[in-house]
Amino acid sequence: MTEDYELSEYRQPTCLMLMTLDPDALQRIHFDANQLSATIEDISDKLDPLLQHMWGQKMYRIILTVKSTKTKNKIKYTIR
Repeated sequence: MTEDYELSEYRQPTCLMLMTLDPDALQRIHFDANQLSATIEDISDKLDPLLQHMWGQKMYRIILTVKSTKTKNKIKYTIR
């Protein structure tokens, strides 16, 4: 994936959110550690009943945080 972005100003780190049912999904995301940091969190307790019915009881959010303070940039990551 390549993400191009342009901000009017830098206020806080830019984050990309990815949702998954796999608690080990972070191991399949490859990125430049100089460009991004990544975390995964269990958001199962935040799901409403409709989502739980459709997706199951467990869901995780991967957060890719851009390290740069540039207002215009391109980031790349791969999901395998």
